[in-house]
Amino acid sequence: MPSTPTIPQNPGRTANSPGKYLFGSGTVPASGLATGLSGGPWMIETQDLTINYVRVPHYSQLSATHSLSGPARSMTVTKTRLEQVVRANYRVRQSHEYFSTSSWTEPQTFQYDAQSTDQYGNSYGDLSAGASGTLETLGPQGTVNTKVGWYFRRPWNHGAADVEVAQNCQGTRHFYFTAGNTSNWWQGDCPGTPVDGTTYFGSFPRSGHWAQEANTFLEYNQESSFNHNCTEYELLGPYGTHQETSLAIANYIDALGDRVGDVQLFGVGPDFGINAAGFPLYNQGCLGYSSTRHSWV
Repeated sequence: MPSTPTIPQNPGRTANSPGKYLFGSGTVPASGLATGLSGGPWMIETQDLTINYVRVPHYSQLSATHSLSGPARSMTVTKTRLEQVVRANYRVRQSHEYFSTSSWTEPQTFQYDAQSTDQYGNSYGDLSAGASGTLETLGPQGTVNTKVGWYFRRPWNHGAADVEVAQNCQGTRHFYFTAGNTSNWWQGDCPGTPVDGTTYFGSFPRSGHWAQEANTFLEYNQESSFNHNCTEYELLGPYGTHQETSLAIANYIDALGDRVGDVQLFGVGPDFGINAAGFPLYNQGCLGYSSTRHSWV
């Protein structure tokens, strides 16, 4: 907790509801003047977010050389996307701790723990050499961590709907199908069963799409088609850190925050659900979470 609060420029939300944050990111992290110690009771609201990610390719055949003795073909990367495992927490609690301010607002900030190489040892440029002067990129894989969690405190409102809440979730935005054997298997037209997005997390051979052929990426009856619903932070063409921008990264993290708040994540492990039609269910999220509490200043 900060110990030297300042007069707020924008306190950031109404004082009678623990619901959605009302203003955009960049809120000055302070609220209230020192008036002596008070033991509340207080309403304290917190949230945090962690994203483990791997960038995966989307391949396409570039050319072919025909021959009676040594045919060959070359492949290219048409685009790349991120697979991720998302973890989030949202909490509202009542506190009788003593504070010297009448309220407090602290926006949520992030740090990137990016790796410079992929799982095969390939590097794609300096992590500090993004586009438009971007000094921090996500690279081919890594983790986005909450550096400072969202914190909001005000007096507990007994007359309103102030209630204690504890929400947490873990999920993905993609999933896989088990073995399919039709010509359109990569479109999901296969008699397989969905499995959760951690099953082959970050697998390049299963990031699609191409024909199933022996001795290539996936053989004809090999388990699992390519990842479905994987569209996050898409970049066109072969990947390099020069493609990344601070704005695109912030938009990616904000969008995942929205998915958390809207309960739009697929569960993993025992929480992976399938509907009557045989497709996965969005069943993970934290309803209280809001990306408008993220700060990018």
